[in-house]
Amino acid sequence: MVTVEDQSSEKRGWMRQSYRQARRYRSMMFVPGQKLDWMRKAPQYGPDALVFDLEDGVPVPLKPSAREHVAEALTELKDESVGRFVRVNGWRTDGRLLDDLMVVVRDGLDGVVLPKTEDVEDVSGLDLLLEELEASRGLPLGRIEILPLRETARAMYRVHEICLASERVKRVSGVGGSPVPGGDVTRELGTHPSDPESDVEIYLTGGSVVAARAAGVTEILAGSTTHVGDSDHMRRMAQRGRALGATGAFCFHPSQVPVVNEVFAPSGTRRRTRRRKYSRDFSTMREVPVLRTRVKSFPTTSPKPNTSSQEDHDGSKSGS
Repeated sequence: MVTVEDQSSEKRGWMRQSYRQARRYRSMMFVPGQKLDWMRKAPQYGPDALVFDLEDGVPVPLKPSAREHVAEALTELKDESVGRFVRVNGWRTDGRLLDDLMVVVRDGLDGVVLPKTEDVEDVSGLDLLLEELEASRGLPLGRIEILPLRETARAMYRVHEICLASERVKRVSGVGGSPVPGGDVTRELGTHPSDPESDVEIYLTGGSVVAARAAGVTEILAGSTTHVGDSDHMRRMAQRGRALGATGAFCFHPSQVPVVNEVFAPSGTRRRTRRRKYSRDFSTMREVPVLRTRVKSFPTTSPKPNTSSQEDHDGSKSGS
């Protein structure tokens, strides 16, 4: 028999376990999986994590060779401090997801980005596959993350359940970003690209933060923009994502990385940067006089009643 005390203990224990520790990635940069040279050079641009793409960025005829290139890049970069993720092909793609996992699950892989996540079973099924592959290949069990992409209406509606489907889910996407004409989200929802700071876009993307954090996932990734040459636009996207609760953002081009890293820098770093700026500004100012005033101390005891006015008043009465 489970007592009320036991139930409360179990609940407290579940809450402690639900908040998952994860490495903070300010920037996660996509790199096409068929470009081996690009993957090798990608760390020099300063992203916190790389996402080697085997899905939309790779034409179907090139996918087999791209898997081999990604596997080679994972092995070569396994000692780099940068995070290493692979966006695989999703479920219901004629077995391409299994083909991807059989090649890329190895030492050096930090996480799998799962596109077009539909439901809880998509995440839990991938969890089982990763567990089997980790066990058969001598890898630490449970180390490889699952990063589900919120690209369908069903996934947007069930973010909370999807995050709870596996302890491997330590971060989630889908906050902010610039709507792309003909993109997955716009096609799925039947929306038209508009001002990314409009109430509609904030409503469509902001709810994921509440759902994910309620499930214990605190690493939230903002979207990006395809305007790769417009750093100001990228900065606005990142700042809006941060305002909505994001902790990092995806990048589609190396030029976006420094902007995103700056926006999502820890608060202390931003304060030190501002302090250095103010110090430089103050050093050029002339010394100005400062007005100093002496503050009288407050009485420690109650003031004595003023009787002089009363005596004068009484004297004036008696003399009249």
